[in-house]
Amino acid sequence: MLSFAKGLAVLEAFGSEIKCPTIAKIGAVTGLSRAAVRKCLYTLCQLGYASTVNGQGYAVNTRLSTVNQANSLRRRMEQRHEIYRDSGGAIQRSIDKIL
Repeated sequence: MLSFAKGLAVLEAFGSEIKCPTIAKIGAVTGLSRAAVRKCLYTLCQLGYASTVNGQGYAVNTRLSTVNQANSLRRRMEQRHEIYRDSGGAIQRSIDKIL
């Protein structure tokens, strides 16, 4: 299961702000060794979840980008809910002051 956890860590690195992540950059973000990242990326590429980009780095394929987009949308919705919830109290207090 440790290999699975490492693979998930590599996949999460694609959701970070790294542009065209390389093995070294993913290793820095995840804290995994270059060898572990390379093995994970090899497997992800073989399964169709990732691919190399002009030999410069790696990218998530469509098969996985849909999952990443859904997770990104969920995080944004949670943040907006937090903002609305926090501001809702301020709005209610302002209404109470007026009334």
